[in-house]
Amino acid sequence: MLVCMNCFSKFKENLLIRLAKQEKECPIYGCKGIDIVRLDDSMADAVITLNRKGYITNFSSQGDINDQKKENYFQTYLSINLTKMNLKFKGFKDCISLLERYPIVASLPEGLSYEVNIYNNEYLLTIEFIDQIEDNAERFERMAYAQALFFKYSQSLPDFNRKAFYRKED
Repeated sequence: MLVCMNCFSKFKENLLIRLAKQEKECPIYGCKGIDIVRLDDSMADAVITLNRKGYITNFSSQGDINDQKKENYFQTYLSINLTKMNLKFKGFKDCISLLERYPIVASLPEGLSYEVNIYNNEYLLTIEFIDQIEDNAERFERMAYAQALFFKYSQSLPDFNRKAFYRKED
């Protein structure tokens, strides 16, 4: 699925859409100079909700089944660019300390974990769900659960565009 990151319109890719993407123009509303991004169908609503609320995402994955070291697992994740959100913190330790007091991390539901990394001088918060399951049917059921968990999480966060990024009360 493709999404215009200006108006958040969703559309399937075809020749007309590919031309619009090359021209950096939204094929639905004609938004100019924007990014048209490819999103996994089952993560699109969570990613769109986060971006509408001002949590700028960098990448996401609905979950791929991996077979490393003969151990079956899957990972569903998304990354939020803290630098593009203009959060003010002094260095890595200050960033971690700040995040643990704010809803973006403090309200993570059980089952989701996070890590912060620096990539190209930008602070990225990666939120993930990792599970190891042998049975294929159960694995797909858990992947659907993880994707729903991300959507519920995205809906629970306050709107960063309209509200101060407030601290969780103790």
